[in-house]
Amino acid sequence: MRTIQFIFLLTIPFLIACDGNTDYEWIIQNNTDGLIIAEAVVKGSDERITKTVEQNEDITIALNGSLGGSSVQYEPAEMFERLIIQKENGEESLKDYMMMSSWEAIIEQTNKMPSNYQHTYILTVETIHF
Repeated sequence: MRTIQFIFLLTIPFLIACDGNTDYEWIIQNNTDGLIIAEAVVKGSDERITKTVEQNEDITIALNGSLGGSSVQYEPAEMFERLIIQKENGEESLKDYMMMSSWEAIIEQTNKMPSNYQHTYILTVETIHF
């Protein structure tokens, strides 16, 4: 009986560590001919995120994570309540940034046991999007 208890106690840390984690980073890349302003509201939050992105600059607009390792793409519409990109003069972008096809997704497994994933989503904004 003591052997079973000992084995059980040894396996608890491994069972707890098997969940893994998935980290998400959302980046805006400005390839326009000037400064842009990104305004986002993350789902489940009333906080408005406003970032100024200089020409030829990349900036992280949001970070989040979830328990459990997953290689499944996380849709922008699941992350953001609203995402607006505009030029310095207030002109709004015509492109639908809530669609996954507007983003480049880089998903890599950083650890196998526990299963950890890093998702990086890059939104490239071009002058033609205005």
